[in-house]
Amino acid sequence: MSDTKFSLLFLAVAFIGCADIPNELREEAKGGKKCNGKPYTEYQFCSDGKVYDFCAGSPYNPSVVACCNNHQYTISTEFCSGTTVYLKCGGQKYDVEKEQCQNGVVQGKCGTSWYNPETQFCSGSEVYSKCGGSAYNPATQQCQNGAIQGKCGTSWYSPETQFCWNDRIYSKCGGSAYNLSTQFCSGNEVYSRCGGDWYDPATQFCSDNEVYLKCDDLEYNPAMQYCSGGILRNYFVDSRDNKTYKIVVIGTQTWMVENLNYDASDSKCYGDDEANCDRYGRLYDWETATTVCPPDWHLPSDVDWNILMKFVNPSCSDNSDCAGAGTKLKATIGWSNNGNGQDTYGFAALPGGCSSSDGNFANVGYSGYWWSSTSESVYYRRMNGGQGAYGNDAYWYKGSKNFLFSVRCLQD
Repeated sequence: MSDTKFSLLFLAVAFIGCADIPNELREEAKGGKKCNGKPYTEYQFCSDGKVYDFCAGSPYNPSVVACCNNHQYTISTEFCSGTTVYLKCGGQKYDVEKEQCQNGVVQGKCGTSWYNPETQFCSGSEVYSKCGGSAYNPATQQCQNGAIQGKCGTSWYSPETQFCWNDRIYSKCGGSAYNLSTQFCSGNEVYSRCGGDWYDPATQFCSDNEVYLKCDDLEYNPAMQYCSGGILRNYFVDSRDNKTYKIVVIGTQTWMVENLNYDASDSKCYGDDEANCDRYGRLYDWETATTVCPPDWHLPSDVDWNILMKFVNPSCSDNSDCAGAGTKLKATIGWSNNGNGQDTYGFAALPGGCSSSDGNFANVGYSGYWWSSTSESVYYRRMNGGQGAYGNDAYWYKGSKNFLFSVRCLQD
């Protein structure tokens, strides 16, 4: 038979044979085995749905044995590094290039020496014993009695209980270091300074970089509240100009703690100085004073003043001088000639002085004058600086409606 005829016959037989081979026989011709749907060869095996190559010519149990460079080894006691099987060291693998096993303990290499990482450490190329079980930096630290010490300037300190600040050693605060330029320690707690200042957190608090006394151990918002006699009170806000005033309850009455500072027509600042208005309030003639208080407040009458004086000193008579009332109602600062008061009830009277209708001012710092609304008498209360009865009492005077005095508003 010629070569051409043989080739044609072979192709025909091959074509017919391939077309007639069932799929399962065709898989059998490839090895015929499947693992989780995937075929594998006679040099492989299936375990738990995964295909593995034979190791050293035979299958193995992958849960207890592994293959390393065609050598089987036991996973629990041996490990493979590169192409070599090693015994574990105390049940642990290790880096055979950087570590060794000595008496069941993995040792590291430091320079040319071996060390035990459990009790030693390497720094640079030297071996050191750990300090209390911890490594440290020998360049900046030392071990003293099992405790690591840091270096602060030329001195050593314990970082567990101390810290270094600008080459000086300080005790930690409740276990924490802190920034001495912005913080301070009180009662084992770290606090931020208040406007750069320290304060006593037990009795004080910080708001907008200013220190305030707590009110019966409570903090508050000084922009909206103030403390009076251990009671937290809200400021009164005059809706006409948004100025705020402290208020105080004395007996059955609620008074402003400050002289009124509403810029009404014909009112004046003492000496025409706005700073005096901020401190003492404005001065008003009687006609203006009777209508100048904000809504729900009024200029006190003779009766109102008498109620206040009798609360301060029950022995005082109506429409008369009241002994000792000046001392109890005057502020503790601001009065001349050693005439400061005790401010027993929080009235905080200040010596705003007075003015005549022609613009002559007198007695600021020395005397305070407050209008009464009673038109039949047109009296006013006066308190003075100094000592003795002159400074201790509250006086009752009759005056001209044209004078300019201070106004204390009383709540309706």
